[in-house]
Amino acid sequence: MGRFDQAFALIKENYQISNVKNSPGMSISVNFQQSIEHFHFGAACLESKALINQSTKFHAASLAKQFTGAAICLLEREGKLKLTDTVATYLKFIPQVATKITILQLLDHTSGLRDQWVLKFLAGWRDDDLFTMDDAIRLTSRQKELNFSPAREHSYCNTGYTLLALIVENISGVPFELFIESRLFTPAKMANSLMRREHDRVLDNEALAYRFDEENRNHYRSLPPFNIIGATSLVTTSEDLVKWAAFIQKNGLINCYKKGKLSDKQEINYSRGLIKSKFGEEHVLYHSGWDYGYSSLIMIFPKQELSIAILANCFSPSLDVLGILLANKVMDLGEQYQAIAEASLSDELHCPKTTYNPELFTGVYSNSNTGELLSFKKSDSGPILDIAQGYPLIKLNDDEFLIQGTTSKIKFDGHDKLYRSVAGNWNEYSRCVVTQPSIRNERTVGFYYSEELNSVLEISCEEKSLQLSFPRGEKYKLRHLSGDKYVFNGMTVLFKIGMNDEIIINISHPRATNIKFIKGHNSE
Repeated sequence: MGRFDQAFALIKENYQISNVKNSPGMSISVNFQQSIEHFHFGAACLESKALINQSTKFHAASLAKQFTGAAICLLEREGKLKLTDTVATYLKFIPQVATKITILQLLDHTSGLRDQWVLKFLAGWRDDDLFTMDDAIRLTSRQKELNFSPAREHSYCNTGYTLLALIVENISGVPFELFIESRLFTPAKMANSLMRREHDRVLDNEALAYRFDEENRNHYRSLPPFNIIGATSLVTTSEDLVKWAAFIQKNGLINCYKKGKLSDKQEINYSRGLIKSKFGEEHVLYHSGWDYGYSSLIMIFPKQELSIAILANCFSPSLDVLGILLANKVMDLGEQYQAIAEASLSDELHCPKTTYNPELFTGVYSNSNTGELLSFKKSDSGPILDIAQGYPLIKLNDDEFLIQGTTSKIKFDGHDKLYRSVAGNWNEYSRCVVTQPSIRNERTVGFYYSEELNSVLEISCEEKSLQLSFPRGEKYKLRHLSGDKYVFNGMTVLFKIGMNDEIIINISHPRATNIKFIKGHNSE
């Protein structure tokens, strides 16, 4: 019996796999001190009933970033670039506001650039529209503002890693996917891995992705509709990923993954495509990813000679927790991390009664730097993080909670403040004070234009509620937050009156702030 068999059985039980041919599944590989164990279950293709096996390929989403970071490291080692070089040195389309951004700031997510996926949405693209490198370049070149001055803050930004792939191509003179294949995949003996530039390219033994509709209990195909490299589009196997972990430790590439720093010298945990942190007393490098039904995770514990790779073809927010569960079979991460794994994998909440009055949890909190909102409501079993798809909070101690299915924590500080941990960094949020709007609904109704995105949106009013829509997208109800600020789809909408008495909308997302739309301007 293998060391991890008990954990594998718990994972399979948790995902309630009774008939593996009728459900998507997972591929898991664990390498402990050069002994590899594999576990897989579920269907790679529901239509053909083909099962997931050791060689099944998965789209691994943001796990691509660590390979992009390694490619930049190789070019730096060879003296072909410096991390302090500006991005504009290599990419001539970089807008004026971004000319001082460095390669290192792209690697560390401290550039201040707006995220390409948020811009795509606000430019009126539908979720299933094909998005290409040329589209990403156009959206980047039109940016009028940064989210913040370079290196002042840390904000995850896919745009940065898309640009890094272009820099690799510019310097090496070969397509990014060929550079990665020859310099990384081949030396690491990753025979079943590639960077897929064409999203619809057919591959042998590939797991197709699915989403599950809870209401009608049906699965639906999910296909990532983009030809984007650098930030995503890694196709690999769990076996190849643990080979990669062994390779970077053997040849010293793992030393390239250094923690980033802000301009005030504050250290951040993001490390050039991996997150560098500690679970208990154990040092770990890890990263997760998800795209259109696919989920992925890699964890590397160098001191223990342990690496874990998990790939799934149906969205699962809890892969981090599964990684902790497996790691606990080799090392003692401490009672707290064992509790996190057990609580997050439980169908029941087991949320102990808190010493807080439940009313203290309810309400909306805002991050003053990013505008990100966290909304909490109470339930019979305890507080629930409302905006984040209704994830329950699991009590760890009197003022600290775990967001179920993740390793992210919430810490309440009295009535008006809380902190949220993401990748080991704590971000502060303050309670929003609710006030009435100063701009009447009827005045906000109409079409608005963004020069930066060359995009139009419409504000309408139905049954006294404001609605936001794009010409080709669905209609979103604006939920009033406070004053002239509203929220929809994880974004905030602020109505303002401009210098010429025109109505202006500023839309903000944690990864793209203050996108301006002006009423009536070029909206026909």
